[in-house]
Amino acid sequence: MKIMQDAQAVEALAAQYALRDCFDTQELRFLGFQYQKGELLCSPLNPEEYLLFLVQGSVELYDLNDAGDKLPVGSLTGPALLGDLEFISEQPTDYFVEAREDCVCLALSGERYREELDRDVRFLHCLLESVAGKFALTGPDTVNLATEERLLQLIRAEGELTSLEPVAGRIRCSRRQLQRILKKLCDEGRLLRLGKGRYRLPEDAEDV
Repeated sequence: MKIMQDAQAVEALAAQYALRDCFDTQELRFLGFQYQKGELLCSPLNPEEYLLFLVQGSVELYDLNDAGDKLPVGSLTGPALLGDLEFISEQPTDYFVEAREDCVCLALSGERYREELDRDVRFLHCLLESVAGKFALTGPDTVNLATEERLLQLIRAEGELTSLEPVAGRIRCSRRQLQRILKKLCDEGRLLRLGKGRYRLPEDAEDV
C-alpha cells in the first residue's frame, strides 16, 4: 500500500466522487491509499482501522478453507465502502479483501472520527445502504456456492463421500442443506451417487 502524498489530489478525488456529500460532519480529513493488483486491503489477520472508500478499481472478497484455498464471496467495483461492518461491530472483518487490479481508496480514520460519525445522520444512511449491499453479497445463493466448493474439495481430497453427518459439520452447513447441494451437484453431473450416502466425483473431474 502506498500513501498519496499530494493532499490536493486527494481532495480532488473526494470532490470528483462527492464523498463529502455522504456526511453532515465538516472538517473531515481524508487520506489517499493506492493498492497494487493482488494486494490485500484488509483481512481477519490485519484489522483495518480506516473506513475505505474505494473510488478506483475493484476488489475480491473471499474466505479461506482449512487447506488455504479461496472460497469466493463476491466482488466490488468502485465507488464502494469497505470497513462498514467493522465500524459498526468494532470487530475485525471475516473476509479477505484483495485488489483485482490497481485500486485507489480514500481513507477516513474510524477511531479519530467515531464520536462525530455516530451522530452523523447522513453518514449513517450511507452506512446502512452499504451494509445492505454486503448482505446481498453473502446471501443464500453466495453461501451455497461457497459450501458447494468446500464439499467438492473435501470429496476431491478423500476420494469418496460415505457418510453425511460428519461432512455437514466439516463444511459448516446443516444436513438438509447438504442434501440439497448433493442433489443439485448430481443433477448437474458434477457428482455421481453410488448408493445411500455415498458419492464421488466423475472420473473426468477427479483431477480438476
